[in-house]
Amino acid sequence: MNTVKIKNITLGEGMPKICVSLVADTLEQVQKQMEILRELPHDMIEVRLDYFESLEKEFIEKAFGIVQNMEEETAVLATFRTRAEGGEREISAAEYENLYVWLLEEKMVDAMDVELFMGEEVCKRLVKKAKEQGISTIFSNHDFNKTPEAEEMKQRLRKMKELGADVVKIAVMPNSMEDVYRLLSVTTEIKEEIQSPVITMSMGKEGMISRLIGESTGSCLTFGAGKKASAPGQISADKLKEVLEIIHSHLG
Repeated sequence: MNTVKIKNITLGEGMPKICVSLVADTLEQVQKQMEILRELPHDMIEVRLDYFESLEKEFIEKAFGIVQNMEEETAVLATFRTRAEGGEREISAAEYENLYVWLLEEKMVDAMDVELFMGEEVCKRLVKKAKEQGISTIFSNHDFNKTPEAEEMKQRLRKMKELGADVVKIAVMPNSMEDVYRLLSVTTEIKEEIQSPVITMSMGKEGMISRLIGESTGSCLTFGAGKKASAPGQISADKLKEVLEIIHSHLG
């Protein structure tokens, strides 16, 4: 399987990497949460822009400045999660694209999460700009209501790859353990087909297992909770690290 190097980590090899999410609204909260996050085991920090109280450039620059000053060597992922996919606020496609283009041009991040359902043209333009700037893209899709049929999930992941994503991601909500098993099966099959790093997760309590066994199924990144979980079913980053290391030791 192809791998993707983002700063000092390589996705697609070895133990799944741990990403912790910064879910802060004010600059004071950014500082406080970073002081907590830096003490947790992690390989990447996701900055959730949709939580920010302001999307003014000055505010964003200060927020990312705090993150980078405290975690200079850590890979930083920028994410604006739209309300339609579980985020905190609405945003138009044009505003979304303009925000991301500015972040890319300023090279404030090492990777960027782009929602597939923003549309093909937006995705194509953003991946082109990201490649020009040497920044990685993670294309994503989130369904907080259900787990789609296997072929539908595969089609979405294939489309992400087709549009040029470096890494593809899907997160779904299970209504039964059968849903969880379907997501895990899709993961093992699609990673071989598209030969690209894959991130998958089944959310909620039923899907928690999917966050732990990525080394077996082929999911290369998992999200651990810091002060506040950014999605249903996340467990604390320190406990997550322990479980991943136990599994890795038995697979190695």
